[in-house]
Amino acid sequence: MEGLIDIGKAMESVINGGLERMLKREIYKTYDIEEEMRIVCAIGNSSIAGFRIDDGNRFAYENMVRWCNNDPDMMAMDPLTGKKVKGNTFKGIYIAGKTGTGKSVLLEVMSLYSQIKKFRISAGRAGIINLCWNNVRTDSICDDYAKDGEMETWNNRPIVGFQDFGSEPKESLYMGNRMDVMARIVESRGDRTDLITLFSSNLPMGHDIVKERYGPRVASRLFAMCNYIEMHGTDRRME
Repeated sequence: MEGLIDIGKAMESVINGGLERMLKREIYKTYDIEEEMRIVCAIGNSSIAGFRIDDGNRFAYENMVRWCNNDPDMMAMDPLTGKKVKGNTFKGIYIAGKTGTGKSVLLEVMSLYSQIKKFRISAGRAGIINLCWNNVRTDSICDDYAKDGEMETWNNRPIVGFQDFGSEPKESLYMGNRMDVMARIVESRGDRTDLITLFSSNLPMGHDIVKERYGPRVASRLFAMCNYIEMHGTDRRME
């Protein structure tokens, strides 16, 4: 597996087979952050009307570029204090901000950026795959569960972006069973060391409302799973 580095010894073993679950990333290579930001802007401008990077979202875009490049200089935010802290490129991303600040756009643009740049990871049993992801609304996941009881797809997908986390119904009903679908999915993915999960949400990750909505187990796993980044500014849809 040349060109990939190990996160360290796995935190758990696969139950069947005894193989360690782990995430590996490409060895960091130097790059020009300004050139990469120009590429990101070109992607955004080609797909989204009125796309721009400004003071409200620059920190998020620059550090997602660093995250994609496995850059040890990546920065994130402390979910409790809001202060800038060192990021972890082996964790996922939790993007929070008010409605219309461009959270979902960020996840879409950066997935395209990763796909164009052909970044690679090794994600446990999934093997070596592209570092790009599909973004899916959490209410759609709950709707699908209510139709067919399906959650395993989301429990096991190597990389996924969950949009509008917190806006989905608290309970979904399938064959008489009521389930907090996203809470169960986060708990399952949070127990794995070979998956990457990204979120966009109106809910700040460190706010008590997350613990009240999903319970302490989910709140704890989000801290362990994700780098936290906030986006600021006015509703871009209204401009």
